[in-house]
Amino acid sequence: MNLSKSLIAFIVLVIGVTMFTGCEKEEMTFSPEAEPFTLTEKPEANLDMEIATIEATDPGEEALGEVGLRSSGRVVLYSATQTVANGRWRLIRFSKASLLPGYKYTAVVTRISGDPDLYAFGMDLDNFNPFRRIRRSATGGVTESTYLYRHDLRAHEEYGYFGIYGDSQATYRIVIYRDDICGTEDCIPFDPSTVRAQTYGDKYRVVSSTSAMFLAPNATEARKIVSIIRHYGMNESCFVGRPGASFFYMKVNGNAPQGAMAGEDCIGFDIDNIEVVKINGRWKIVDDNHWIFDFEDKEDEARETLCLIKKYGFTKSCYVGRPGPSFQYMRK
Repeated sequence: MNLSKSLIAFIVLVIGVTMFTGCEKEEMTFSPEAEPFTLTEKPEANLDMEIATIEATDPGEEALGEVGLRSSGRVVLYSATQTVANGRWRLIRFSKASLLPGYKYTAVVTRISGDPDLYAFGMDLDNFNPFRRIRRSATGGVTESTYLYRHDLRAHEEYGYFGIYGDSQATYRIVIYRDDICGTEDCIPFDPSTVRAQTYGDKYRVVSSTSAMFLAPNATEARKIVSIIRHYGMNESCFVGRPGASFFYMKVNGNAPQGAMAGEDCIGFDIDNIEVVKINGRWKIVDDNHWIFDFEDKEDEARETLCLIKKYGFTKSCYVGRPGPSFQYMRK
């Protein structure tokens, strides 16, 4: 008898709920004493199969009720008052695609009665023990919270979950928020139609109607910078870590420049593969063995830059005048 993929996934899900494995250390397996599961003849009795699924991927998506409300960059994705029985679970599921890079997903559970416990998990349907505990709430008392990032999920984990376990029958209020974790961006707007090159002593500089922007060693590079800005319609210069910024990028009406321009000098990288690492005492963003950006001892700036790259979907780093470029920009 051939089972459909969805039926197989359902069976694996039901069996796997009794067998959560791993946490921060992959080789560690949790015993029933370490994890609040009661093994029974009917494992599905431990799980409320009414699983809420969150698939929204658009940060600006609107919805009814509380969902979609914004407060200081925080968006409410899900809210509900629920009950979980003693020894049972309720799960709220995110597909990996719905966990956007550059955002933190936080679940807050407020106890009304009983004792609900809050966890975050990853799940790999191809694994016999599909659930892996990522973290549990570090808080206690009336309110508990924990969180998920996209990078918490391993390569083969299709879903992230928030799970609420009933240490006793419990009623609670759960709210799930999405927060932009890249921090407040440091950007200067300008009008690209006013950008021009002009002499500056024995060099050239690129200026707008409001400020001097870039210094170039010759007219060729200065004019090239102007043509790139006008080609893409760039109208914001943005920085990480001023003064002495460790990373610079341009935006077009709040978005990444995209598309190609003839004669560009660009280096591509795999946005899904880049990471922050420390090499010889210096923090870098790397793509496998390729060093892309160096941040000296500034770990926070390296991680903020990684967040921004993923948020805007940059896949190319472009230059005018290498080595020692007079202008550097990012684009899709």
